[in-house]
Amino acid sequence: MNGIARSASEFNALRVFCSEQFSVNAERAQKYEQMYINVGVQSFGEMKFRAELSQEYARRYKEVEITRSAQWCAYQRDHLEHQDTELFIKSKNNISADDMAMVLGSLVAAQVSCDLKIKSYPPLNVVVARYGFNYPDFLPGNLYAPVVEVKMNKAREFIDVMGKSRGCQAIIETVRRFPPDLVQ
Repeated sequence: MNGIARSASEFNALRVFCSEQFSVNAERAQKYEQMYINVGVQSFGEMKFRAELSQEYARRYKEVEITRSAQWCAYQRDHLEHQDTELFIKSKNNISADDMAMVLGSLVAAQVSCDLKIKSYPPLNVVVARYGFNYPDFLPGNLYAPVVEVKMNKAREFIDVMGKSRGCQAIIETVRRFPPDLVQ
């Protein structure tokens, strides 16, 4: 009974916590959740299974809170997208890791050299995840950090060569095209 409740709660949490970050097909996740609920109710009875399910939802929500939703959702995506290729909606905004590094490097250069302000919502990790990447991979000491550093230095050189006014304008426009909802 607990395994069925766990499966239902996994798809519930996927829909509730991951839709914004990882483009979850919420309708499909809800169908899976309902399928497991139906099996649980048929197998164990409505009252008994609903009581178990209620406890399991509370446990799952606590798990997501402790793990942090971005990390929990990334793990679920990596685990589940091989089992159901339609559970996660593929981003229409496909860009390469190199392009993502260029945008993030340009963003840092624009913040430092041009006083660019970004919005606090959506968080940068959510914006990066919409393009299929894990934001921490681009932070210092991680997978793409050396590429981000090169791109940031190139953006700073560009600003120096073009002059602050024109260089900043061009870099800011580049950053605005990527995640239009990020720049103030």
